[in-house]
Amino acid sequence: MEKTKYKHLAAFDFDSTLIEGEVINGIAEIAGMGAIVSKITRKVVDGEIPFEDALHQRCAMLEGVTMQDCMLLGDRIKVMHNIAPTMEHLKSHGFYIAIISASLNPVAARVASRRDFTAVDQFLFNTLRADNGKLTGDVQIKVSDKGALVFKLQQELGIPKTHTMAVGDGSMDLPMFAQSGLSIAFNAKEIAKKAASKSVDGKDLAKIIPVVDEWLAKTK
Repeated sequence: MEKTKYKHLAAFDFDSTLIEGEVINGIAEIAGMGAIVSKITRKVVDGEIPFEDALHQRCAMLEGVTMQDCMLLGDRIKVMHNIAPTMEHLKSHGFYIAIISASLNPVAARVASRRDFTAVDQFLFNTLRADNGKLTGDVQIKVSDKGALVFKLQQELGIPKTHTMAVGDGSMDLPMFAQSGLSIAFNAKEIAKKAASKSVDGKDLAKIIPVVDEWLAKTK
């Protein structure tokens, strides 16, 4: 990474921030475990139970779902409005854009391959393990402490906290918020709204642009 190329860092959550719903819940519906997994997911997002333990517990319930079904789910998932123009706006201001999410490959990667996300520089997701075309129930965890991952990117890019923004919707995004000069709770739960410096409701990502522009004017 070129330290001189980028002026700012933007870190985005994925599930319920850039896409509608939670990927793990969608896979669980296919596995016939939708109700129980959704209940656990809700508790994780609200900060009621530890993330990693709950992730292993939920992923074990996904065993047997086919990779084909995962791909089809990825094709069905709806994304938020105006992702592409919003990302292009950030790029025009010298942002390095990273999506840092506990969402799950292969579904997350399938969605992220759409044109909406062409301007994104880096995707960090967790990955469901598969064997013979079916999920094994195991998961490779790359994203747990989002704050630490934002800090790592800041170090690699030479971008300070004051020139970093984070956008998310739940409790797992709070460490990203704490590591950022601007934190935006987008389409968010109450726990994120209370922690963020700004809050934007609805499903149109372009609504964050005035917030970002105002912040950029102050950071120059």
